Amino acid sequence: MKTISVNNDYREVVFEYTTEDGKTLPILFREWFNPPRIQAKFDDNFAVCNGYPDVATMVEQTVGLGTMLIMFGGVPDWIDVDRQGQFMFIGAYNNLNLN
Repeated sequence: MKTISVNNDYREVVFEYTTEDGKTLPILFREWFNPPRIQAKFDDNFAVCNGYPDVATMVEQTVGLGTMLIMFGGVPDWIDVDRQGQFMFIGAYNNLNLN
């Protein structure tokens, strides 16, 4: 991982994921300091590294777009990730600090 920026709230790092066909995809993470939390940029690169062709497909095959719209008001830009790699959707309206 390579640190790309740091401020008082979080550090942003890039992890380069290599696909089976040898393509390198940058995955952007934010490590929040207080309270501690890790988030990943929820983009097509993240979806591909989790076995989906794109974000739209990942949303539909996990919680579904309709559910996400009801629960969160849209597709979040960032999602929480635990240290074991499990992800949790956090809606844009649930925490304004995410964007």
